[in-house]
Amino acid sequence: MKTRGYQESTSLQNSEFRDRPEKWKEDQWNDFMKETERDWEKFNTSMENLTSSWFEKKELEWEGWIKAMQNRWAYYNKNMDDCVLNVIKNSLNWTDFQWQKWIRLMKNKAMKHFESSGDEYILDVFRRNTSWTTEQWKEWIKTPIRESMEKDWEYWIAEDQYKLDNWMLENFDKWKTKRITEWKEKKWKAEEDEYWANWEAKGSKDKSKVLIDRKNWNLWKERTYREERQWEMYTERKKKEFFSKDVVEWMKWKSEKTEMFENWKENTLSTWIKEKQWNVWLHKDKEVGRRKLY
Repeated sequence: MKTRGYQESTSLQNSEFRDRPEKWKEDQWNDFMKETERDWEKFNTSMENLTSSWFEKKELEWEGWIKAMQNRWAYYNKNMDDCVLNVIKNSLNWTDFQWQKWIRLMKNKAMKHFESSGDEYILDVFRRNTSWTTEQWKEWIKTPIRESMEKDWEYWIAEDQYKLDNWMLENFDKWKTKRITEWKEKKWKAEEDEYWANWEAKGSKDKSKVLIDRKNWNLWKERTYREERQWEMYTERKKKEFFSKDVVEWMKWKSEKTEMFENWKENTLSTWIKEKQWNVWLHKDKEVGRRKLY
């Protein structure tokens, strides 16, 4: 049985791809897709290992974040940011600039509810409400302080979700681009694509084109379209598969840490009320005021 191939054309002479039948080119694509599937398995395994390592580092960052919250709220420590930086700096391969950016974001958005830093807000409350009753202090702790802690948590989780999603997408896109580039750079494929791109660019101005050229061009056009559609469907399927696995792991980690945060938050608030933590804060405010006089 005859296979479709390029019909003879003087304009196709001396082209390496012209003697290759369509069946051979289709087989080349099928072989490439099989090889891609094998490469996908290797990529997936590699990413699973990297993701596990990422979550291990997140445990260290989680410990640092909790210490940050304890310092921020319980002890009114102005040097909290520097302390946290030293605690968790080695938990991720971030540059100093990236860490400084994270610290700034923590300052700017963690206390967004009050439109100021936590320290400034607390100081402002102390200066204006030193004569509050115990019940007023309790209400302040139960409502605005609780909400502020929750915003700290929501922001930190949102930042991590953003970092994880972008990291995964970046790696997936690199893999996808690398694979399809390898296909397009095959000698015969690159030569063929370049030839027909030039042929199209000349358009109807080239009166030397013959009917056979157009038939051969249609064969290339149809095959290229099939390959592009198959590649698009394949990579979209792999993308969903790739993200679904890590979403499950992330949701599990997030759920566990949310429960731990809620327990810490409620225990901390209860302890403050029980031990009248506002007396400690008021004492700290007076110390700060005295230091500013000298």
